[in-house]
Amino acid sequence: MYTLTVCSSCAEAYESRAPGRTPHALPCGHVVCLDCARRPTLTPATCMSKCGICHVPYTKRDIYSLNFSHPSPTNGPARHAPTTMTTVLPDSDTDLSYKSRNGGSTSRLATQGTYPMNPTEYSSMARIVELESRLAVRDNELRDWRRQFDKNAQALLIQLREVRELKSEVLDWWRRFQTKDLELQALRRALTAQFPNARLPGLPPERSKSLNKSRIVTRHDPPEPSSLVRLSASIPPPYNA
Repeated sequence: MYTLTVCSSCAEAYESRAPGRTPHALPCGHVVCLDCARRPTLTPATCMSKCGICHVPYTKRDIYSLNFSHPSPTNGPARHAPTTMTTVLPDSDTDLSYKSRNGGSTSRLATQGTYPMNPTEYSSMARIVELESRLAVRDNELRDWRRQFDKNAQALLIQLREVRELKSEVLDWWRRFQTKDLELQALRRALTAQFPNARLPGLPPERSKSLNKSRIVTRHDPPEPSSLVRLSASIPPPYNA
């Protein structure tokens, strides 16, 4: 029976007193610690992990706990387990395993035994990426619309404030006009009572009636004949050649 005392993925020693450092077997046959076995390496939506050595996907139900506390039942030369990982792998493979585990350059161990992704899973992931991109576009459009709405609302509030100011100003001028019109009518009545036969220059007798009807009536008297005679006399005769 051939066993290891260190994890095949992180090269850390197994410890029976630490639950995360106990050895566990994967469906692919590799033995790793519990922390490496439970480390999610695929998308969280698939609820699957991937072996850090051969990249074979598996679920958490496929992890089996191992117990190496009992001695090997055989008496062969491989009874005693190696103490370090360097006794199993050359230095180059050890470095490559560390690089592949830490996100470095690709190695033979990182590309060994890889399996293609499930078509259904691939299409689902592509659909998720597409929906996320469309959602980001819609969020940007919504943000632009809200910004434009706030800008238009501010402009509308300013215009409404100006309209209210103009309305109050028009009402003020209308009150002044009514006050002056009442004063003018009172003055005309007083002058008419004092001078019954007098005509006010430039104003017709029906001035008060026209003001009540909110309009002004202007009357022009025709010119007298004597003024026409004087005008014709002042015109020189035509020149005879």
